[in-house]
Amino acid sequence: MESTPPPQITTQPVDVSLTATNSQTATFSVVATNGVPPYAYQWMKDGVDLTNQTNASLVLSNAAANTVGYYSCDVTDQNGTTVTSSNAALNITGVDFNLWQGLVAYYPFRGNANDESGNGNDATAVGTYSYITNGGIQIFGDGQTYYAGGGYISIPIKEITSDFTISFIVGKISRSREDGDETIMQWNDTQNNNVIEISGDQDNRPQYYTVNPLRFGHWDNNQQAQISTNVPDGFYAKNHLITLVKNRNLISGYLDGSCIGSTNDNLQLPSRDILWLGHHEWWGGAASSARLNACYYSLRIFNRALSSNELASLYALESTPPGPTNPQTITFPSIPTLTLTNTSYNLGATASSGLPVSYTIGDSSIAGITNGSLIPLGIGTTTIVASQAGDTNWMPAAPVTNPLVVTYAPQSYTAPTISNQIYGSLPFGITLPTNSSGLPVTARVVSGPATLNGTNLTITGLGTVTLAYDAVGNAVYGSNSVTNTFTVGNCPTNRKSQTITFGTIAARIYGGTPFTLGATASSSLPVTYVSSNTNVASFSGSTLTIRGAGTSLITAYQPGNGTWNPAPPVSQTLIVNKSGQTITFSALPKKPYGSAPLTLTARASSGLPISYSSSDSTVASLSTNGSNTILTAAGAGTATITATQPGNANFLSKSFALPITITPGNDAVTFSTNAPVTYATNLSIPLQAVTKSGRAVTYSSSASNVVSISGSNAIVQGAGSAVITASVGTNSLWNGATNKISLTVKKASQTITTSIPSSVNYSLGGVIQLVGSSSTGLPIQWSGGTAKVLSVSGTNAVILGKGTTSVIATQAGNANYNAATPVTNQVTIK
Repeated sequence: MESTPPPQITTQPVDVSLTATNSQTATFSVVATNGVPPYAYQWMKDGVDLTNQTNASLVLSNAAANTVGYYSCDVTDQNGTTVTSSNAALNITGVDFNLWQGLVAYYPFRGNANDESGNGNDATAVGTYSYITNGGIQIFGDGQTYYAGGGYISIPIKEITSDFTISFIVGKISRSREDGDETIMQWNDTQNNNVIEISGDQDNRPQYYTVNPLRFGHWDNNQQAQISTNVPDGFYAKNHLITLVKNRNLISGYLDGSCIGSTNDNLQLPSRDILWLGHHEWWGGAASSARLNACYYSLRIFNRALSSNELASLYALESTPPGPTNPQTITFPSIPTLTLTNTSYNLGATASSGLPVSYTIGDSSIAGITNGSLIPLGIGTTTIVASQAGDTNWMPAAPVTNPLVVTYAPQSYTAPTISNQIYGSLPFGITLPTNSSGLPVTARVVSGPATLNGTNLTITGLGTVTLAYDAVGNAVYGSNSVTNTFTVGNCPTNRKSQTITFGTIAARIYGGTPFTLGATASSSLPVTYVSSNTNVASFSGSTLTIRGAGTSLITAYQPGNGTWNPAPPVSQTLIVNKSGQTITFSALPKKPYGSAPLTLTARASSGLPISYSSSDSTVASLSTNGSNTILTAAGAGTATITATQPGNANFLSKSFALPITITPGNDAVTFSTNAPVTYATNLSIPLQAVTKSGRAVTYSSSASNVVSISGSNAIVQGAGSAVITASVGTNSLWNGATNKISLTVKKASQTITTSIPSSVNYSLGGVIQLVGSSSTGLPIQWSGGTAKVLSVSGTNAVILGKGTTSVIATQAGNANYNAATPVTNQVTIK
């Protein structure tokens, strides 16, 4: 017989790193196979069992600083075989993970004095004491006798040979007697000659000492290493973290994570392996007492010296409130199938802790959740998870999941009752049932001798008729259908039989006038007519009115009376053909290219709308403006415009075509007149002619000696008048055009400048040079003088005698310049 293989952990827990304390969740999980399931689980932190953590997953909600450490899980099968997972570390940013390294004993005092470091160094509580809810121990001193005993804690000291760290929280300290000092912690040897002690002094002002008040070392020859600090009144009424650190030859005291002092220490460790909280042994071991009232929490002993940063982290860890220890469960009733007509459904989950339950939904398109109420939003299936994250007293509850199904709401209605019918009875209307959803119900013939037109039922023979009443669903309601039946039988045998004579009906055309049918009954009773298609024909008595083109079965009935049985109905087919129509479309005028668009105005005799098409959109293009069709001349040539009415159920289609000719457009030149200008060399005058077509113009001048043309500028050549012509030629779309303007160039003015001395000494025959110029550069003419004083010739004046005379400079102008104003100079010969 083969043995069962032991259980095996196939998925190990993995490390978790969080970024903040008290706000994030850490989850560790294991998966086991083999062995004999189901499995039992026990999670451990740093090798110590965790209370109530017995699931395959460990969930640490709002993980606090004191959750940092190593986590593992024991998995036990039904045969009692246990396997242990690997360790997985939980790290939190800002919390020193190394606080768990070198820890030889840890006493949280959770209802006992056991060592929870996993090293088995359990302590013993002695005398009068009580454990504190959520961790801690309170001791009560004996104040009756000076040397009498009281409550205290005895702790084994192991694995410490050199450096160490001892740290604990203490508070609510008081003495049971007024005299004497009180020992908070003491570690000594059997002769009490080597003591490490933390105590208060004798004047009821607690202090922090080594060797009374706080001392370490040999007592021989008064050797001591001491650290002390004053503390205010009421200091010990509150909880404080007290830490003593030995690092090689240095001993340091810490209060609430901060160092209060350090001193050299060359003494050896005490030889006794017992440390006391709240207990004091007198010098030489003569007597002992426990007179201290105090509360102790979270004692840690390390076999190494913690750094100042680690001690600050330790203080942060110890000042974090303890995590919850009370388990809770969730009761979550199953959710019934809901429909979209359910406006709200109370989910009703409760937690055994009484704390509120929160919900999450797998698919928020199916339902929404507000304040514990579920509101269906869509059709489908999803899950609802009820959770309770816990608080300072209650651990997180295991989530509970329920399926949610949201389906269509039903539609409810009842088929109406229809009595049995006699063949030959007149058609009759049926009543549609009222639907609870408010959605419409339609009827149809499932089987049997009957036809249904809307709600009008026509009997067509003998037998059983089954009708169905259908309601189509929508986004909220599902579809539904119900049926009813009735029987169509023969006429009674105690009445006379009759027949109907009904001749064929000639085909008609839509729009024709009403006419009378001539069916007769052998009983001479009046005949009633029914049209199977009232969109084609309807009746008023025996007068038929055409309603539309198509086919309708016209049935003649005579339902009988007390003497006559109903006559067998007789049917004839009426065919109504479509009517023709005409289109009125006036001839289209010739249109020059560039002229205003034309609105087309064809009309159909049917009154139905017209559509248009162009045979050549490069000549005539069509566009719409509201209900109007607009024709635009797109190019010169001829095109065909077709007006079409495609017809409908009652009218045949019709088209009508007309030609349109687009001729070249008459272009025009607009030429602005230029004001007269004054002659100047190389003067350029912009010409500003534009065309209707937007085409460029060319310019020409009637007198190139007055102005010449350069592109779109007139260049002045001389004074005078010229006609400027702006021209645009003919092309396939536009006829050419010209326009002219007159341009006048006026003569320019000029001035004379002279430089002649006004006084000259007499020297017969002497010559005075006449100096002068015109602003145009044209030559100067000189005149004047007298026969007795000066003789002017060319640009010289010859002295003839003494006296005063005038010398005149002139410039007569030319074709482009006016004559300059003469300049007269007075010259005196002395």
